[in-house]
Amino acid sequence: MDSSQYRELFIEEAREHIASLIKSLLILEKDPQNIEVVNTLFRSAHTLKGCSGMMGYTDLQELTHAMESIFDDMRRGSRPSRNLISVLLECVDALSSKLDSIQNKVDAAIDVASLTQKLQEASLFLPDESKEPAPPPTETVDTPGIALNETETEALVKAENCGEHCYFVDLKFSKDCAFKSVRSILVLSKISELAEIIKTQPDQKELEAFKEEKLDFGLKIAITSKFDAKEIEGCVRQVCEIESVRVIHFGFTAPRETKVEATVEAEAETETCIGAETEEAEDEVKSYIISSSENVQQTPQLSLFTEPEEPEPSSTETVELSAAIKLDETSLEPCPPEQVDQVTDASKMFAEVRAAQTVRVKFEQLDMIMNLVGELVINKIALLQVTAGNGSGEVKRIAGNIDRLTSDLHDLVMKVRMVPVSQIFDRFPRLVRDLSLEKGKQIDLIMEGRDIEVDRTVLEEVGEPLIHLLRNSIDHGIEAPDERRRTGKNTVGTIRLSAQRSGDNVIIEVEDDGAGIDPERLRESAVQKGFVSAGEAEQMSRNELVSMIFLPGFSTSMEVNETSGRGIGMDVVKTKVAALGGTVQFETRLGRGTKTSIKVPLTLAIIKAILVQDSGQTFTIPTSQVSEIVKAKKTEIKLLGKTDAIVVRGKVIPVVHLHKLLGLEGSNEEEFELLITHLGDEKTQLALVVDSVLRQQDILIKPISETLKGLKGISGATILGDGQVVLVLDVGQFVTKTQNA
Repeated sequence: MDSSQYRELFIEEAREHIASLIKSLLILEKDPQNIEVVNTLFRSAHTLKGCSGMMGYTDLQELTHAMESIFDDMRRGSRPSRNLISVLLECVDALSSKLDSIQNKVDAAIDVASLTQKLQEASLFLPDESKEPAPPPTETVDTPGIALNETETEALVKAENCGEHCYFVDLKFSKDCAFKSVRSILVLSKISELAEIIKTQPDQKELEAFKEEKLDFGLKIAITSKFDAKEIEGCVRQVCEIESVRVIHFGFTAPRETKVEATVEAEAETETCIGAETEEAEDEVKSYIISSSENVQQTPQLSLFTEPEEPEPSSTETVELSAAIKLDETSLEPCPPEQVDQVTDASKMFAEVRAAQTVRVKFEQLDMIMNLVGELVINKIALLQVTAGNGSGEVKRIAGNIDRLTSDLHDLVMKVRMVPVSQIFDRFPRLVRDLSLEKGKQIDLIMEGRDIEVDRTVLEEVGEPLIHLLRNSIDHGIEAPDERRRTGKNTVGTIRLSAQRSGDNVIIEVEDDGAGIDPERLRESAVQKGFVSAGEAEQMSRNELVSMIFLPGFSTSMEVNETSGRGIGMDVVKTKVAALGGTVQFETRLGRGTKTSIKVPLTLAIIKAILVQDSGQTFTIPTSQVSEIVKAKKTEIKLLGKTDAIVVRGKVIPVVHLHKLLGLEGSNEEEFELLITHLGDEKTQLALVVDSVLRQQDILIKPISETLKGLKGISGATILGDGQVVLVLDVGQFVTKTQNA
């Protein structure tokens, strides 16, 4: 069967496991004795191995199996060294690169032999903390009683008399398995190809009702089959997120006690894993992907045996199975020439698999929904404007209901688009770890506010600026251990990455306790690189010097390397944040550290904006950029040097006329309105003069064409209820353009 249609879902699930591997490895490096993390690593590698084999990606399967073996050693007591963690992370990078190749439909195989050799060499030096390896345990499965009715008992006996085997299948799901009930359905579907299912524990009604808690102790199945236990086990292991499988043979020839052999494997060995890639597995790739309608054959179910303790990994074991199954010996009859159907004709377990509690939705579809909601908002405003003047009471009531429902729909769609900042934050511990090792520094990354939610589009755009800020803190901020020791600091530097809500904005801060920035060094660098003359540099204030780090090409680094020296990092930060309609604050103290604060809106789609009019034209300004609106007279504006200024509540604020910024004629009104706006550092304010402020309303920001994207001060456009297209202004960019002019 062609599995290409399942490629995208495989990649999504595989990336989740890779993210889990990276996160867990970084935790394990700091806490080598954390057995829960080791178990998580083992489960992720095991699941990824099984899914890769089903999809036919042999190199992925072999590498994850090698990693799984290392994690199994850790479960037995070995402690990982830093070198081993580094090699494991290198393997994870190879897995990620392979997924990129699969997604781009590029045939690029992993060098499994080289990576496996590195793993073996790194694992040779693992300190073994276990005193003595425990011998494989022998397990006695005690079944205090099984409730079988006469018909079910007769079916088992007849199957055995016809030469078939009777098995108990006992399986446990991974602890992080999200939908155990759905996985159970897939297991039963697989088993039904090789065997007849007599009963299950939990029973089918509980599986159908998706009672996940019933599967916390696993799934137990009674079956009859002509196949051997190994084949049954291999069939079950084709389903993902199964931690262990035991197939136990039992018979009815001894009514009291029977000794049999059972196969017990806590994890699949290479042979089992590779063997799963048979034609039957390929025909059941759909079992890996949860489809919306999957029919499974069933027979009546049964309660099997009490939950045994989970065994240690072992290849085979002999168990003593108590014959607690009471049989009526008179029911033993020879098998007829034709195979007798068990219990009743096979019936379907489900007409279809019920929808899961959560579903995956493509971002493109969410964007389409948001655009439609935006169009609905525009038409809602148009309706309200029409009914405000000449609508009857009933029409106004209906319009009001539409207004309320549209607002509720907008809020709901916005919540759906919101994702926690942890989706970006969780990428950075690996970055900090690798760079700190490369620079020979000891750095501890502290993350706060990971659960703060932001629009997915905003979060994607803010990722790159955060990378530049973290690199700056590692390369320029945090000192080497010897230098920190000389200055009385802890040899381990600290970088704090935090997020917090502030109204309709989110503030993300990157703060380090490093050396800070010396303003005099900035002055020297600015003169040396030709940004200002020596005379101009002498007249610059401390804040003016510090703000120069945002200039393109400005850097205090004496050499160019992979992480710094080209002077583009902070320029990218400022440009990206400004494009989002946000602001950047930068604070530094020599010898104490540096803090950079990024303030961006929670969403970029539908925002609240103020409609203003100037020179007969209408414009919109996001409310997030306006702190207050003041009415003023022309006589109140005074000339201060070369700049107009006005005094508002005892504070002198520079004044800029909107019509001058846009090159319009302007009006000669004696009274006008001032929009007090804040600039990049939140402390610098500007009074923007407009003829009048019309109103505040929700707007849907539409991107502007490539031709207009180069214009400073215009962040987009929107359509008003009457169909008028107006520009969305970015005051911060206007001021930057004015200052640079």
